[in-house]
Amino acid sequence: MRDEIGKFQSAKMQPLGVNPASLESHRGYVEKFHFNFPLLSDSERAIAGAYHALKDDGKGIQRTVYVIGRDGTGCCSPTSTRSGSPTASRNSGPKGSPPRRPPAT
Repeated sequence: MRDEIGKFQSAKMQPLGVNPASLESHRGYVEKFHFNFPLLSDSERAIAGAYHALKDDGKGIQRTVYVIGRDGTGCCSPTSTRSGSPTASRNSGPKGSPPRRPPAT
């Protein structure tokens, strides 16, 4: 995301990173990798759980990207298949929110 920030900004999108590490850990991570977007701490894994990003053990986090509309609902979620090629999933909002169709390209 860091290297593509201009594309996000052109599309009027705000990237956010979410990670279960502490705020202190995030400071070092942001400095080390020169992030130019906010990195949020999800130490309770509430966001990861709401967005179906927890691994089966309930502790590990799947690397996941969501595009969330201004109305707060997810519109698409690029996910990886076993072959590694990305796909778009319609089941992308937080638990209980209706999935939306990915935007036409």
